[in-house]
Order: sequence, then C-alpha cells, then structure tokens
Amino acid sequence: MGLVHGNDYRARVRNNTWKYKPLMVLITTFINIWLVVPALITMKKNVWGTR
Repeated sequence: MGLVHGNDYRARVRNNTWKYKPLMVLITTFINIWLVVPALITMKKNVWGTR
C-alpha cells in the first residue's frame, strides 16, 4: 500500500520527496498498531479515564 501511495504521490507532485512516502506509511502503521491494541483491550472498561 505504501508503494502505491508513493507512486501516486510521485505522479501528482514532481519532486524527490515521494521516496519517503512508503517509509512514512510503514512508520505510521507501526505506531497505529501500538495505539490500537491497548485501546481494544481497554474498550470494555466502564470507567472514565479523564480524572
């Protein structure tokens, strides 16, 4: 998916930053996995976590 996004970005924007798009997609995916797993585990708790 990152390569497809990078190629699309390369076709639309003519500069050399398209090479970093697949890397950024992988980093974002890795970070989101670590945020979603604890959220799914604690989703059923019936307490407010704000205070």
